[in-house]
Amino acid sequence: MLESTKHKTVVLLPEQSLQAKALTLFDETIDGHQLPRKSRRWLAYAAAYYALAQISDVPRKERVARDIVLAEPIPHLAAEEQCVIASVVAFQRDKPRAHRETVFLRLSNKNQNVAMRLAAILQLARHLDEIKPQRVEYEIIGKQTIITIGGKISKKQLETINMTHWEKIIGPIEVRLAEKDVLADAQSNGMSSIEASALISIGLPSHLPDQLYGDEPFGEGARRVLRRIFEKMLAREEGVRTSDEDPEDVHQMRVATRKLRAALQIVEPVFEQKLIRQYRRDLRRVAQDLGAVRDYDVFLMDVQAFQQTLPEDEQSQVQIFLSAITEERLKRRSGLLEDLETKRYNRFKQLFANFLTEPGAGVITATETGIAPRIRDMAGSMIWRRYEQLRAFEVLLDNGREETLHDARIAGKRFRYTIEFFADALGPRVEQVLEPLIALQENLGNIQDGAVFQNHVQELGLAKDAGVQAYLAARLTSNDTYLAEFPALWGKVASATYRRNLFGLIVKM
Repeated sequence: MLESTKHKTVVLLPEQSLQAKALTLFDETIDGHQLPRKSRRWLAYAAAYYALAQISDVPRKERVARDIVLAEPIPHLAAEEQCVIASVVAFQRDKPRAHRETVFLRLSNKNQNVAMRLAAILQLARHLDEIKPQRVEYEIIGKQTIITIGGKISKKQLETINMTHWEKIIGPIEVRLAEKDVLADAQSNGMSSIEASALISIGLPSHLPDQLYGDEPFGEGARRVLRRIFEKMLAREEGVRTSDEDPEDVHQMRVATRKLRAALQIVEPVFEQKLIRQYRRDLRRVAQDLGAVRDYDVFLMDVQAFQQTLPEDEQSQVQIFLSAITEERLKRRSGLLEDLETKRYNRFKQLFANFLTEPGAGVITATETGIAPRIRDMAGSMIWRRYEQLRAFEVLLDNGREETLHDARIAGKRFRYTIEFFADALGPRVEQVLEPLIALQENLGNIQDGAVFQNHVQELGLAKDAGVQAYLAARLTSNDTYLAEFPALWGKVASATYRRNLFGLIVKM
């Protein structure tokens, strides 16, 4: 029979802070979690930052707390230590997803383990803080942690305690109610009194980093936006790697890589140019691979939709066509998976994660004015320049050439991504300029798909196939419809009303 290595009853004061409860839990279960003593202070910081976010009414409080941690260097802490703290608060969600958390990605294997264990301690401390037991008995038996709580606690409250993370990372745990509050009469080994020097005091920032603000420094605001786009890319990467059932994973990862490359171009004036351009180059290969797979996904769905329009006895005539598309798509997907495994791509992720989680990294200090620019000092001219670049195509559109429409589509996409990058700072009425632009983009995308599909047919060597010819004839009719719709959609984006709306958003930033 395993002997108890620790057995202690502690009086908890309901008014104690989350920090105090977390540190008490750390101290009394140290034989179970086996974390180094220096990590105790990291836990204090994490609890303080998480509690700070709790007083706000913003959604995704764990993400906001993480972004507060990363907003500026914490005095007397190394960047790696700061990122451990940020990881701990980021994992205060029901299902922590380590593979999509940028700040966790940059940690060493050792500190990743520390962060996960501290996150489990803080999560349990939060639940204890919510139900507010008056007495707690801690017991470590072998590898199992047993916590018995006393006070006016119901079984229903006990069931709200989520121990999944602790069980997965630290080991077996049981949290139970004392029988008839036997702990109330038990001999207490002491009050839970955490030394004042261990508690961290953090002031409320002028803005909670739940969105981008016009008056915040451009460099760190932009870094936060880049981080969130990067995490959207990481969130889809696992699905792309492990399953081929849902084409949406490839689609959304492709969108994220496009937005990320566009965003890097946007922020280049405030960061070291060489650094930013290297990140864009590192992303290019995977972005191209994703584009190749996505093009064939859309091609396949388009031909399948055409097949369904045919009489049942004619649907088989496109089966050879569909098989050829599927085979080629699998080749493109194989190339994508190979590139996701390369040292170059994974080194990029590591270096980019470092850049995104270290305040001040890569920021240009010597600007033209000598003043660190705010979002509102640069965003307006960036947005308007992209709009002018799109509108310049107006003089060429009458020729209706595919190349011109394709170039206009690219200019429109850059304009759209720039608006979306600054959307929070532009305010809630940003949709009035995004909606007509997106409608135009979808129209130009449909026209471009026709040209792409024609190229794919040539690549497959099936131009003379009867089923393919029937499909191309139908596609030509669809393209005529899209071309007929284009002038009205363009007119909305090129109109004086659109320009007034866009300018109105900029001047209020």
